[in-house]
Amino acid sequence: MVRLLIPSIGQYKYVLLSYTCVLFLFSCGGSSKPTKKEIEQVNQNSTAFYVVDSLYEKSNDTIALSEFCDSLYYIPIEKAKGVAISNYSILKISKFSLFILILTGNGELLQFDLQGQFIRQFNPQYKYRSFDVLEKEKQIYASTDLDRIMIFDFDGNQKRRIPIPDGMSSYGNFFAVIDTNHIAIARWNVGVNKERLVIIDNKGAVVKSFPNTEMFQSGNPIFINATAFHRMLFRNGNTVKYSPFYSDTLYTLTPDLELSPTFVEKIIPKVPLRHRLAYVGDLNNFNAYCREHAVYTTRFFETERYVLNIYNRAYINQTLPNYLLYDKKTGKLYNYEQQLILEGNWWFGLLNDIDGGLCFMPEVGDDNYYSSDNELIIAYNPVAFKKHYLKGRSARSCKGDVCKTIQHKLATHIVSDEKSERYLKDMVSKIDSNSCLLLAIVKFKK
Repeated sequence: MVRLLIPSIGQYKYVLLSYTCVLFLFSCGGSSKPTKKEIEQVNQNSTAFYVVDSLYEKSNDTIALSEFCDSLYYIPIEKAKGVAISNYSILKISKFSLFILILTGNGELLQFDLQGQFIRQFNPQYKYRSFDVLEKEKQIYASTDLDRIMIFDFDGNQKRRIPIPDGMSSYGNFFAVIDTNHIAIARWNVGVNKERLVIIDNKGAVVKSFPNTEMFQSGNPIFINATAFHRMLFRNGNTVKYSPFYSDTLYTLTPDLELSPTFVEKIIPKVPLRHRLAYVGDLNNFNAYCREHAVYTTRFFETERYVLNIYNRAYINQTLPNYLLYDKKTGKLYNYEQQLILEGNWWFGLLNDIDGGLCFMPEVGDDNYYSSDNELIIAYNPVAFKKHYLKGRSARSCKGDVCKTIQHKLATHIVSDEKSERYLKDMVSKIDSNSCLLLAIVKFKK
């Protein structure tokens, strides 16, 4: 393998090329710099990908939405008939070109139109665990607690079902549909499983598997601890992406069912195998090690132009997320390490300088995301959103025996789009106690 170091706008892009491809385009013994046309040809015809490491120049500061987003908008979700939507941090939400799907914490799969109006609940005799959609084929795939994947059309009609191989069904977004004949299943690493990723056909038979290179023996692991972090598989447009827990590499599942590296991040120190939650089996020990040694859990998200790596020190719900954002078009790298400041403004997340509302904190809880249309989603309790936007949030601060209540501003009131600000204020004025759910959606630049 040959590694080419290609300067790009004051940064460095590392492109890894197969040896045969390099022989075809460049002379290995020569010292001439490849031309722009040659580089573009390599990117089109090989498995080229980007690598960023500690030497890569980056901007260590707040990341503002206007730097990488075209727009920010909201969709109020109405109450679903006969179903209570609560526990907003464990909802699984995806927005498609024709509708929105929401999977509740109780396993109900609900469909809404793009204005947030309730359409239907899918077959309520099942408790669902995850879902995926093939939009072109108009098929909805939903895994159930009966170790099978049900297939529905867009009108909610059940078409058929696919059995999940023994021991491979799980929680979270553990599967993704590659095409009508293949489904990828990501496996949690509990130490003894020989595969980390398997591909089954439309009859449930395993047609390909990728080995678990980090098998281990430990008397400590508890299964739920091994599955505490979700979303190893996700979708970028029509392409399925794979991001193993604690890994520095984001992969693409190719049409010929191979894993092709897309992006490698070597800046953030990851938790070593023997100190991971799945190995130690104790959440307190895991958290303490992460804090003491400054190591992180990571999760990737990708759009057409950007790669976003969300990284946390210790368990995902107990620390502020940090953000590493890479712009594939310009080569610019942003790194925002959040600090918990007990006084002043509480502007946690990506700075909202579009409509002046609350900052955007993706995946602070669970799997609220979707990237098929270059968008990222987070869900709010609408009543709490209104309160925080208008009044902020109060908290007690103590120094010694002296305590006082401090009111913190959560809305930034930094506005770059006055039309969006007017829309936000109008939407907030209509929120009342009957409001069910509020989706905030950022659309990434292309």
